[in-house]
Amino acid sequence: MKKPIIEFKNVSKVFEDSNTKVLKDINFELEEGKFYTLLGASGSGKSTILKAINGEIPISKGHIFYDNIDSKNMNFNDLHENISYVSLEDHIFNESILFNLTLGREIEDSKIEKALELFYLRDWINGLSHGLETTLSEISQDISSGQKQRISLARAYLEEKPILIIDEATDAIDKERRYQIEKHLFSMTEKTVIFVSHH
Repeated sequence: MKKPIIEFKNVSKVFEDSNTKVLKDINFELEEGKFYTLLGASGSGKSTILKAINGEIPISKGHIFYDNIDSKNMNFNDLHENISYVSLEDHIFNESILFNLTLGREIEDSKIEKALELFYLRDWINGLSHGLETTLSEISQDISSGQKQRISLARAYLEEKPILIIDEATDAIDKERRYQIEKHLFSMTEKTVIFVSHH
């Protein structure tokens, strides 16, 4: 067994404003380079677990370890050097498609091309008048939620961080492309993937 890259030890979460207990004594270990699907009914705490891993909400009790380091000894920036998070909402900017993929970072063309292929963006971008330099405002009426999700997923892939969290961020993608994308995510060994979907 590989050492756990993420470990929950007796983690509980109570939202104090409503005194709602969402998590109670949760324990699990996630190994490096594996794909995990988080299942549960709406309101069962899936997103709370993901947000706790991502450092967005504090836990009420217990410990979360990242590569054997307690999260209580890490700041938010340190944590996010290792985690890419893609949510159901479309976090894209009114900039060029290239900027949305790279966030202004220098990334090898070959890596960008691979991301475009993996997330079914190449043919669509080839059909745009300015290609990767097309701004979102130029195509605001024609870009779908599924295309926005594929851009967000490609960006997270290009960040090359060891942990990738996907919270319902394939749900707007058409069935065939979604299947192929999820199949690729399942086969990746360079990242630990934590995946939630209603499909």
